[in-house]
Formats: sequence, C-alpha cells, structure tokens
Amino acid sequence: MAAFEADLASDSPVVDELADADDDLAEARNELASAKEDLARSRADLYNLQQDYNSYVRRAKADVAVQRQVGQVAVLEAMLSVLDDIEGARAAGELEGPFAAIADKLEDTLASRFELTRYGAVGDEFNPEIHEALMAQTNPERDHPVIGQVLQPGYKAGDKVLRPTKVMVENPE
Repeated sequence: MAAFEADLASDSPVVDELADADDDLAEARNELASAKEDLARSRADLYNLQQDYNSYVRRAKADVAVQRQVGQVAVLEAMLSVLDDIEGARAAGELEGPFAAIADKLEDTLASRFELTRYGAVGDEFNPEIHEALMAQTNPERDHPVIGQVLQPGYKAGDKVLRPTKVMVENPE
C-alpha cells in the first residue's frame, strides 16, 4: 500500500487528470454562479420592464379620458358663437322653418350628449364666480346684487363653466 501511495504522490497522469478535473469543476462552478447572477439580473430587469409597461398602460387609459374631455370642451367652445347666433335669430323672430328644427335638434343634442346648458337670466342672484359684470347700476328695490340685464349668455358643460355670463348688475343703494 505504501507503494501505491508513493505512486500517487509522484507525478502521474492520473493525478494530473484529477487536478485538471478539479480546476474544470471550479471553473464550471464559477460559470454556474455567474449564469445564476445573470439570470437573477435578467428576471429583475424583466420585472421592472413589466412594471413600467403596466404604469404606462394605466397612464394611457387615464390620459384617453382626459384628452377626450379636452377635445369635447374645445368643440363646445367653438360652437358657442353659433349658439349665440341661433339665440339672436330666435329673439328677433327670424328662426323659422327647417332651420328652426335643425337649430332645436343641435341644441337638444348638445344638451343631452354633452350636458351643455345656457345659464344666467334677469333677476338671478349675481355670482362673480360664474358671471362677469360689465356694467353696474343701483336699484333701490334690491337688497343684494342681481342680474339686471344679460349682455351675453353663459354656457356650462356639466359643472365646468365654458364662458361666464356677461351681465349688467343691479346693486342695492
């Protein structure tokens, strides 16, 4: 047995092969550890990418609703002068025939689909948040400011004021 141990201790090809196998095993272990680390990094990157994408989708869905409302408000604001002309023609008695039916349908559609309402009438209480006072006069019959004359009607879409009513205010003395 001593001779066998002596043979192992000497430089033999078997010992060299075992040493090489140990080196290969250590190298394989290092490569495996590196591959595990790369896999963990890749998984973390994928997780972060998925979270970024999910956040983007949520923001995009929220932005769609906001942009739609902004677009609707822009169209409604562009229609205000047309509605003023329709109301002027109605007040002058010139709104008749097929055009009257079209005007009524337009106003009904804007009211039902977009909650567009005209507001501000003579006798209403003056509210500086939704009315714009262009003139004022005193009236001894008044105990608080009220609308004495509507110079240009105001419009709301739901609760949002698109244009304040331009008025002459009657103030108490």
